[in-house]
Amino acid sequence: MYIYKVINAESMSDEAYSACLPYLSEGRRERVYRLKLLLPKKLSAAGDLLARGLAADFIDVSKDSLLIKSDENGKPYIEGCPVHISISHSGSYALAAASDMPIGADIERIRAVKKKVAAHVLSDGELEYVLHDESLYNKRIIKLWTMKEAYGKMTGHGVFKKERFTALIKDNELVLNYDTCRFSFPAAPEGYVICVCEKQP
Repeated sequence: MYIYKVINAESMSDEAYSACLPYLSEGRRERVYRLKLLLPKKLSAAGDLLARGLAADFIDVSKDSLLIKSDENGKPYIEGCPVHISISHSGSYALAAASDMPIGADIERIRAVKKKVAAHVLSDGELEYVLHDESLYNKRIIKLWTMKEAYGKMTGHGVFKKERFTALIKDNELVLNYDTCRFSFPAAPEGYVICVCEKQP
């Protein structure tokens, strides 16, 4: 079972952003400081804040006692905590998800994607799926991309490293349950897609 939250970082006050900074690990705080624009800074801080809050809800502790770090592949984890987390950003939104199983979550804004790009990143079956209905092309390719991103975050290997995920299509619908993991598309802000990939028990 997983829980998730999404927030519009543009609504985050400067005071709330500044209050998050002391609770970032040194490495994550340095990365935030290196960002030049305020919105990306707020997105990073908001994602961290959401993830700590969700993990705290899981184990009934104060979120202020939790510290998020990143492993050698950049996958976030909470030091000394059994809860698995995932963080994503797109546009002005930050997303976090938490579970008692390895998890990956991704949020993406629905936008136009050139067909030659689609042909480069999708399998033949996936490409046939997105081209089946021109009116659904943009949403379908973003859904597939979020699946690939979420899977890469769940494994910790990224999209194009080691275990590259290829979606199965049945009766022109995406298959969501696999031997090793399961996907879901929870409610998302208007114009966005959220995908969560959770390891099967």
